[in-house]
Order: sequence, then C-alpha cells, then structure tokens
Amino acid sequence: VLSTKTDLVEVAAGVNFGSSTQNQTFFGVTKAQSARSGNAVYKADAGITGTGVGVTWRHSINQNWVTSVSAGAVHLSKVVSDSPLTDKRTVAGIGATVGYRF
Repeated sequence: VLSTKTDLVEVAAGVNFGSSTQNQTFFGVTKAQSARSGNAVYKADAGITGTGVGVTWRHSINQNWVTSVSAGAVHLSKVVSDSPLTDKRTVAGIGATVGYRF
C-alpha cells in the first residue's frame, strides 16, 4: 500500500484450510474427551477454517531501530465455529514490536 525510505504499510487477506486431522486436533472433541470435560462430542471435518484480513505498518526510526504495529481479524467458518471449544466466530488482535538491527 505504501513504501517509503522509512515506512512500509502492508495489507493482507487470506483463507485458511485445515485437514480433517488438523481440524479434529484443534476443534474436535472425542468421546473420551467429552466424558472427561463435559463438552459435547464434535467431529471436525476438513475444510476452510476461516478467512482473515490484516494490516501492518513498519517504521524505521534510524539505521538500527525499527518499530511495527499490526492489526488483524479472522472469521471462523462453520466447519470449526460449531465446535463446543469455540466461543467466538470472529476474533481480532493487535500487536506492536520494537526491533534492533545489528
């Protein structure tokens, strides 16, 4: 979006896909897990797990110091949002870093 000698602004968008093994690991609940936790049994199939957007601004203070600020959001698909382990369908986050280049 923007690129100067000291600043870089990037915008990103993406689609996340999970295999049945991956989705079951993170969002599924087996019979044994259900018996221990009280959560309902849930089988997470393969498919698109969510879509997301984000923006990052990186600023070079000088030759050595750099800062960045990022923000993004992910909207989970029905494949994983129906899991009893998922309480929100859309999640967002922000972050900031300070770095030193040698």
